[in-house]
Amino acid sequence: MIFLHYYQYLACRRELPTFIEEKYIGRRRPMPRRARRESATGFYHIVSRGLDRENIFGEKREKTRFLNLLKDNLKDCNIEIYAYCVMSNHFHLLAKAEKEIMPIFMAKVLGRYAKYYNYKHNRTGYVFENRYNTQCIEDERYFWSCLRYIHMNPVKAKICSNIMQYEHSSMREYTGKRKNREVLCEKALKLYEEKFKDGTSIGTFHQEKDENVFLDTEEEEYRQYVELAWEILWNMQEQRQLQGLEILQFVESRVQFENAVKEKLGVSKSYVKRIRKQIEGELYTIQKGTG
Repeated sequence: MIFLHYYQYLACRRELPTFIEEKYIGRRRPMPRRARRESATGFYHIVSRGLDRENIFGEKREKTRFLNLLKDNLKDCNIEIYAYCVMSNHFHLLAKAEKEIMPIFMAKVLGRYAKYYNYKHNRTGYVFENRYNTQCIEDERYFWSCLRYIHMNPVKAKICSNIMQYEHSSMREYTGKRKNREVLCEKALKLYEEKFKDGTSIGTFHQEKDENVFLDTEEEEYRQYVELAWEILWNMQEQRQLQGLEILQFVESRVQFENAVKEKLGVSKSYVKRIRKQIEGELYTIQKGTG
């Protein structure tokens, strides 16, 4: 017993050989998670997806179950939901809450859904990938841009052609198409009425382009970066009177393009090159198809 306590003491001082620590104490714990940022407005964009990209919301009743869990747990926590969308393997929420309350709410919802999903599919283990991700919403403009992005998810994924066709987003609740599920808070509905009271078209609003990159799955965030890089390339085409491939093939214009993308998106050089090669590949495909 004294022998083990001595090793525990050395482990605390980081003086214990790894093989002894693993044998007597257990594997070293990973570095502590980075603390979540606190939003000055209290608004957060929340995203979480299934482990290994599994379609944990693959069935209609699974999406409905998740939304019902959101609704049921709102009663116990001081949370306000302003937008939501449940896709096949991930979900989006736009919510307002105190930083300390949000983890409690999410733990209840995700934990109860995981229990339901494991029982339904006769499985055990984790259902969601890591912990949920959050993005702070710090101003009104970004709030509406984020709401639009959440509603447009099924359209971008080519699941439907119109946001009103998708059953499992807050769009139908905003427009009164769904009355038996009340996930949105009253403040959200009043904000919506105020936003569109002057006759502004909901469809037009949701078709507006954004220059922001929103929190999403890795694949979707990459797609957003590529779309913004395409816009930079199109602007260069107009300015230089060159074709896209010509811009990417000439050293001077290629460097200018990569620098513009890096500055605009705030990503690394290697990530910029990955985006550039993606666009080059798409341009070659287009050229081959029209040649």
